[in-house]
Amino acid sequence: MDRVAEEVEALRPRFDSISCAPLGGGPERLVVVPDYPSPGWSKPTCRVAVRVPVQYPEQRLDLIFIDPDVAPGSGGAVPRNMGSVDLNEQPWRQISWHFGGSYDPSRQNLVAFVHSVTSYFAGERV
Repeated sequence: MDRVAEEVEALRPRFDSISCAPLGGGPERLVVVPDYPSPGWSKPTCRVAVRVPVQYPEQRLDLIFIDPDVAPGSGGAVPRNMGSVDLNEQPWRQISWHFGGSYDPSRQNLVAFVHSVTSYFAGERV
């Protein structure tokens, strides 16, 4: 089992419906949590996806993708919105999201990145 598969399995106890598939038939992968908690937003849960680059873990994870129809419960603009994209023939809203500061792949892995999305929905910075 490779590192990405191991990290997806480490997330499964919390996100039992998590999946990982090739992105667009290429070597990158798309990790999808179909029911990520989004308290205070227009839906209690939504899809969240992370694109895993071929060079991971040497290349840091960057961006998250969320359901295009989810929005802050306040009715305000979606923070860090970078527009709409299609990934694996599904519509997504692209969000600027990444770990700040120097990158440490031993700490800032896929597990930590997926868990950090809770901070996005809470309006915090990472």
